[in-house]
Amino acid sequence: MNLPFRPDEQYALELDRQDPLAGYHAAFHHPLDRRGNPAIYLCGNSLGPQPRLADEFVAQVMSQWRKLAVRGHFEGERPWINYYQELLPQLAQVMGATPEEVIPMGTLTANIHQLLETFYQPKGRRRKILAISGEFPSDRYALVSMIRLRGLDPAEILFPVAPPEGERLIPDEVFYNQIQRLGDELALVFLPAVHFATGQVFPLQEITRQAQASGALVGFDLAHAAGNIPLWLHEWNVDFAAWCGYKYLCAGPGNGAGIYVNQRFITNLDLIHPAGWWGNDPSIRFEMRDQFEPQRTAERFQVSNPAVLSIAPLYASLSLYLEAGLENIWQKSRLLTDYLGYLLDMRNSGKFKIITPRQPGKHGNQFSLEIPGGALTTAEALLERGVIIDERPPNIIRVAPMPLFNSFHDLWRFNEILDQVLFG
Repeated sequence: MNLPFRPDEQYALELDRQDPLAGYHAAFHHPLDRRGNPAIYLCGNSLGPQPRLADEFVAQVMSQWRKLAVRGHFEGERPWINYYQELLPQLAQVMGATPEEVIPMGTLTANIHQLLETFYQPKGRRRKILAISGEFPSDRYALVSMIRLRGLDPAEILFPVAPPEGERLIPDEVFYNQIQRLGDELALVFLPAVHFATGQVFPLQEITRQAQASGALVGFDLAHAAGNIPLWLHEWNVDFAAWCGYKYLCAGPGNGAGIYVNQRFITNLDLIHPAGWWGNDPSIRFEMRDQFEPQRTAERFQVSNPAVLSIAPLYASLSLYLEAGLENIWQKSRLLTDYLGYLLDMRNSGKFKIITPRQPGKHGNQFSLEIPGGALTTAEALLERGVIIDERPPNIIRVAPMPLFNSFHDLWRFNEILDQVLFG
């Protein structure tokens, strides 16, 4: 979106006056800085701010527990036995899926382990896994441990693609070339949708198409994508995916994770996956049979009772997202990041480098800046001046405005303060 931006404060305030989503700023609690003043919070890529409605949903669960105890599973305004089911249509919209293909459950890396256990089935020559170099460590740990559990050598199985020498970003062609090279040896592609350090969005649809054409399955870690970028998992025919809810989805620390599994798998009665009693057909769940009878939805992957207190804040967040309208959110996201890029370009004289791609569709609500002087020092200096961002040592800071939470004036103030920190 190429508006004729201006660098003055009045222009930022005017953008806020014209913003149809400006009212949602008040729908969140605002974090405080070390002096107890409202901070400029640009860290939603790490932990989203708390929706005010979350207090209400959590309090309702606590009240039901206090008053009804075990009866709360079946009585009260939202009985716990089906607590998550109202969320499925909302979650499906955010993920671009059908309600049958998604389920809020578990935690991110535990869910990834469960999905890899299900979908990584090496046979004959088809044993190799395509990943990326420099992915979030937890993803690599999950992949390496899964390979070892299969009795295989990660050095022979795992093929991580990397940026060209001296660069930060991975060109799309690198993925396509590696898929073609591995051919009938490729069993699985498992990638982040958005790179945690650079903010680069990978070409999910085309990677899926090419990998499946080669005979491989495709899964994505959506930790930095869920609630951040438009997703169309069903339309893209993605096989499986997992996400956490505590970043852009604002579900609270460690809360609100979930999975997507394509329709063709969840209706397959022969699919073998780690099973638990809550994945059983609910009509026979309490008969305590020895035989597992899977549900015909992604709910079959639930291995334990729903973590009601973990899911409760997600109700608040998703209600805000859908009330505001996803297309409105994506439109403001593009305008916010275009404006932030403009401000940074205006002040930058070589003190930092924006390493996030600037092209539309190649980034979400995150700009990563490479700071030669050191990320931690810069982050601390910003915090002392009332700005909360995060850093990835040794030299990357990540700045993540959120469309429902941040204003254009927030970005103007951040840029002024960054200028003070870097240029004095």
